[in-house]
Amino acid sequence: MDSWVELFGAVTALLTALSQKKQADEAHVEQTLQALNSAYYATEGYFAALQEGGLPSQERQFQVAQSWDNASHMVRRYDQNLASRLSLKSRFWREGAAWTEEQREQANIGLAAVRRDGRLLLMPKFRRSKKKSR
Repeated sequence: MDSWVELFGAVTALLTALSQKKQADEAHVEQTLQALNSAYYATEGYFAALQEGGLPSQERQFQVAQSWDNASHMVRRYDQNLASRLSLKSRFWREGAAWTEEQREQANIGLAAVRRDGRLLLMPKFRRSKKKSR
């Protein structure tokens, strides 16, 4: 009889662990999407400030760089290539956004492209997790 109790306890512990891992994975997908959105909007905000006559700001460029670096670390779990592109985007901003058009194109770090690619990667995972939690 003790072996049944032990088996039941082991199965219950396993199911709990699997459920917790699933919840952690879902939370990571959502946090990664938030990191991508934060980096995107930090970049858009910087460009908007420049268009309104603001001066280039090394402090804001470093903030944007940090946002892209954070997104890169979050995305690494899902796609090494995209994570590398986001890391290059961070480097672009750390270096004062002074790359040539050719350098930016070779690195494939255009704002719309990295946002699109991140969303194409993560939104299916996000939607699947939301459907299962209903």
